[in-house]
This record gives sequence, C-alpha cells and structure tokens, in this order.
Amino acid sequence: MPSFRAVQEISDVRPGHAPDEVLDVAVAACQASGHKVEAFDVDVIAGRARIWVRYSVADSSLDEEDTEAWEVAEAIHRAVHEVAVSGLAEPFRRIGGRWSRVRRPVNRPGR
Repeated sequence: MPSFRAVQEISDVRPGHAPDEVLDVAVAACQASGHKVEAFDVDVIAGRARIWVRYSVADSSLDEEDTEAWEVAEAIHRAVHEVAVSGLAEPFRRIGGRWSRVRRPVNRPGR
C-alpha cells in the first residue's frame, strides 16, 4: 500500500478552539475518509507551524492513488479550516527514503 503524507501550514487557531483540536480534526478527517492513519505530528519550520498526517491508500494505478491522496488532503483541509486559519493541505508520496510532492490530477471525477 502506498504511503502518503498530507502537509498543511497553520497560521492561527480560530477563536473558541484549542490548538490541540487542529491535529485532532485532521486525523479524524483522514480516518473518516476510510484511510489508515500511520502517524501524525506538528513541525515548526522557519517559524511556521505545519501539521502532517501520514496515511496509506489501497494499491491501484499511480493516477488513481494520486487522485485519492488529493481527496484525502482536501478532506483534511476542509476539517482543519473549521478550527484554524490554514493553507492548502498538499499530499506527498513516499518514494524510497524521501517524500515527493503529488501533482494535482488534471481530470478529477466530479470536478
């Protein structure tokens, strides 16, 4: 099963929400989409907070896997946006020992 990581920059937590909620809703959104969460965390890079959720998708074609990875990242973005001011969640695919950005599919179903 291919492994992906959705990475999303967080600018601020919305009023009425606790910082812990940000990662909690991201993980919940990934799980609600039917994917196994392998790991998750918050990193601070160059003074900016970024959350990441690592998940796997079922084996299929490369295009189908990438499309599914984007669908999960978008579900995470929608959930996180409710509790935090955030950027786009972008998926990365694990290839060997590194993470490679997944290109956004051109012809996505339902779009």
